[in-house]
Amino acid sequence: MGKLSTGSAKLDRLLDGGFEPSTITLLYGEGGSGKTNMCMLAARNSALAGNRTVYIDTEGVSMERLKQICGTDFESISRNI
Repeated sequence: MGKLSTGSAKLDRLLDGGFEPSTITLLYGEGGSGKTNMCMLAARNSALAGNRTVYIDTEGVSMERLKQICGTDFESISRNI
C-alpha cells in the first residue's frame, strides 16, 4: 500500500508522498490551523481507496463536518471509517 495523500500537494511533497499507511499519526498545532480538516480528508481519502480507517477524535468533532467533507459519498465512505 502506498502513502496516503494529505489532500495538499505541497504537504505531500514535504512528507515524501503523504501519510504512512498502517501507522498512528499525531498532528499538533495551534487551534484553527486545519488539523481536524486534514485528518478528516485523510480518513475520507483512505476510505475512498477501500481501506478501513480508525479516526480517534479527542475534541468532539461534529459528524456534520465529516458529512460536508465526504459530500454525497458520506454513506459509503462512513462504512470504512
